[in-house]
Amino acid sequence: MATIAAMDIGSNGIRLTLADTRNGGYEVIQSSREAVRLGHDVFNTAAISEESIQRSVEALKKFRIQIDHYSAKHFRAVATSAVREASNRDRFLKSIEAKCGIKVQVIGGEEEAYLVYLAAKDKLNFKNKRVLLIDIGGGSVEISLAEKNRILFTESYPLGGVRLLQVLNSRGPRRRSFDTVVGEHLKKAQERLEEETGDKRIDLCIATGGSVESIADLRKKNPSQKDNAKISEAELSSVIESLQEMSLEQRIQDLGLRPDRADVIVPAGIVLQKIMQGAGITEVFIPGISLREGVLGQIATELHEGHAREHQEQVTSWVYQLGRKYAFDERHATVVAKLALEIFDQTQAFHELGPERRLLLEVSALLHDLGHFVNVSGHHKHSYYLIKASPLIGLSAGEVDIVANVTRYHRKSPPSNRHTAFTELSQGDRSIVLTLAAILRLADALDCEHSGKVEGVNFEFGEKQFIMRVKAKGDLALAKWALGSKADLFKEVFKADVIVDE
Repeated sequence: MATIAAMDIGSNGIRLTLADTRNGGYEVIQSSREAVRLGHDVFNTAAISEESIQRSVEALKKFRIQIDHYSAKHFRAVATSAVREASNRDRFLKSIEAKCGIKVQVIGGEEEAYLVYLAAKDKLNFKNKRVLLIDIGGGSVEISLAEKNRILFTESYPLGGVRLLQVLNSRGPRRRSFDTVVGEHLKKAQERLEEETGDKRIDLCIATGGSVESIADLRKKNPSQKDNAKISEAELSSVIESLQEMSLEQRIQDLGLRPDRADVIVPAGIVLQKIMQGAGITEVFIPGISLREGVLGQIATELHEGHAREHQEQVTSWVYQLGRKYAFDERHATVVAKLALEIFDQTQAFHELGPERRLLLEVSALLHDLGHFVNVSGHHKHSYYLIKASPLIGLSAGEVDIVANVTRYHRKSPPSNRHTAFTELSQGDRSIVLTLAAILRLADALDCEHSGKVEGVNFEFGEKQFIMRVKAKGDLALAKWALGSKADLFKEVFKADVIVDE
């Protein structure tokens, strides 16, 4: 476990979140915020004032003390639209690095949206859903559309609460109305959404940002409302109307809003309302996440994957030693393992197994023919017993059971309730064995001649079938025949046929 930190230098404030990493994820332990409104300077004068630079430095010095207190050696600081647009941003960034020891990365609107998407995906179930994400910050609004766990498009619009507040407060002959500014940009957003969605409906709409969360908190104060994670378009309209009828002082005193939230909450709420109306959405979920959670998720994953790579190298090194001890066909084993991992990665959206199970597939593929050392006849059963009887450094006893069973079923009959070793596994482990064995059978069939002809595979999912495009050297007649006899388990597990296309 390690402590990590994420900092966000936004248009309406500077924030820090500290977290402890756990099994590739994280658990937040502390959050802090400093009210430094950089957007007020940049959206008025195009530059960050000397006073704001100094206030930012002081805020980040406080954050640096907290980071050091928790020994958070892995941290990342990002800056969004205000710093991105500042004419003196280099001076701002150099001051922070020199005085706080913090190197700030300025990110674009698209990356900002991607980080929010990562945070939302970790918290909510996106499976088989078309998801619209709306992130309303101080300087910009990012709108993203995602489907099947991937982003279809994301665009950034200059419609953040602080920026729009400047529009509302502007004076003079060049003043443009609030509705005109918002309408121009949202028309573009609506056209893009219509282009991407067509006749398909949006299954889930998610809104993020400090002002959006404050709106949700205001609605919570109505005791009749049970679900605090979502708000309807009608409820949003009611909250906005109530806020507009109140003075700034009333919003602060009566509603308990911070001064730097009380003024921007209305323009932010109106933008959310207009996006919902334009997209035909009647309800929006507000999960209380931000791009900081996306940053934390990235750091946690990188640390976990670094550890995982080291662990993987240790395991596979030992597996190769074991294979050589029993005189395995190293070339064939390596080819099958490569092909099996390609199939695993390209079908991950369907089986949803993680990197730990991917490693078990690799080990199974490398050792699947180990039983040849005993006898070619029935070698899949001999592989099972040799693996069960051999130490596999880096794997638990339960993981060894899975590997042994996967190799047992790389050929011949599929798993059955008549097989004691299989039925002794938990229901979850049986499912893993079925999936990994199904993949291994395909990979082994592709190199049935032990020739290394097949260099790679590419899976495309069609109507109840996988089209497997094979990159190979030479004739594949024998491999196709082998696939015909070994694809049965894959069809059963993935509920789809496999069509080979060279």
